[in-house]
Amino acid sequence: MRLHKLNQGNKDWRTSAMETKNEMNRRQFIAQTAKTAAGVGLAVAAGPAINVLGANSMINIGVLGPGSRGQHLMSQLSKIDDKQVRIVAIADIFDGTWRDKALAIAAERFEGRAPKEIAVYKHYEPLFADKNVDAVIIATPEHSHPRHLIAACKAGKDVYCEKPMLHHWKEGDEILKTAQSTNRIVQIGTQRRSLPVYKKAQELIEAGTIGKVTQVHGFWHRNFNPNQPGAAWRRTIPPDLEESKVDWKEFLGTAPSVPFSKERYCHWRCYWDYSNGIGSDLMVHQIDATIMVMKAQMPNTVVASGNIYRWDDGRTTCDTWSTIMEYPGFQFNYSSIFGNQSIDCGEKFYGTDGTIWIDGNNAQNGLKIIPEPDKIRTRDVEAVEIPNEYGGEGQADMLHIANWVECLRSRQKPNCDPQDGFYGAAAASMAIISYFEGRRVRWDAERQEVV
Repeated sequence: MRLHKLNQGNKDWRTSAMETKNEMNRRQFIAQTAKTAAGVGLAVAAGPAINVLGANSMINIGVLGPGSRGQHLMSQLSKIDDKQVRIVAIADIFDGTWRDKALAIAAERFEGRAPKEIAVYKHYEPLFADKNVDAVIIATPEHSHPRHLIAACKAGKDVYCEKPMLHHWKEGDEILKTAQSTNRIVQIGTQRRSLPVYKKAQELIEAGTIGKVTQVHGFWHRNFNPNQPGAAWRRTIPPDLEESKVDWKEFLGTAPSVPFSKERYCHWRCYWDYSNGIGSDLMVHQIDATIMVMKAQMPNTVVASGNIYRWDDGRTTCDTWSTIMEYPGFQFNYSSIFGNQSIDCGEKFYGTDGTIWIDGNNAQNGLKIIPEPDKIRTRDVEAVEIPNEYGGEGQADMLHIANWVECLRSRQKPNCDPQDGFYGAAAASMAIISYFEGRRVRWDAERQEVV
């Protein structure tokens, strides 16, 4: 472990030894959504001893994986109403730029509450063993989420884990059992569940406002100039990234062994070994939102198709993707392309008397009710537009993290616990199986497995 001193201009902190012990207004909405979100709570069970958090006690957070997403989550954490929370430790297998930026965020965004020293680790094990850390944010590549999430729970840490919580549906059983048996508060990072507009859509549909919903259409389209930094998941590679500064074996984890590659390390969403591509980066958000709004769980059947039509740059995951999922009572139809964004992102819930359109990434353009023609409708449906006062990705993430922190104190179920997270991630995994096997796959509800 290394200790980064915030009150010194020490730019040579990397030279010290690596892994030794460290010394170191939306409240009303958040409370309501924590109580009303769908799903079952985690059973109480004995687990490793942890700090008992009071209503006003400082919560110490560790961050595993301080890349661009990890840094974003840290920044959103600093903005929540609860100011009795701070970053006290960071772990990253890359000894370089990303960790430096995360340390700056921990010091500057949490000004006045940051500890004098922030623990710096290379690996997750000592981070999870640090008794000064109450809870952890996991923002590592997708294929690492199961082992990191399970290890954190077993170490007695509460967890905010980026979506998806699994890479293959079979990993879900151990995650669910571990989270339950250790009685951890675990929030999965499908943040639409913390936006009031989705809860409103759920209430409208449950009340029959637009009649019977028979299909939900989710879409998320993107387009890029080929010279644009970060185009189609090809993010800028840090200039100081080199093999000697990365624990490549740890990055690979359970993935096949391949030689070190800067592209694979920074652009892991482009490779099936580490990601399920559009299915787990984009589609899972909209599956999860649909499951919440429609009060669904697992689909009966899934069929998927995709290919690389635009970004033939060595990637293996698709840049064009379509999926059809049959749920009890309705169909979920999904499409995503990385070659046109004449329409951007959203979900449309098609009812027999009208449509609910949640417009934009994280509903940033609000919710619209669009009536069917008068001669078709069987009830009065008013054309309505409901703005999303929270709009935008940052606001949704902030609300989701705020809900997690509140639940760390209350020990109540967060808005997206592992059971909720499983439904969306497992459905996305079914789509990947369908794509590779070229067939419709089915969820056997009795045996709780894909067939």
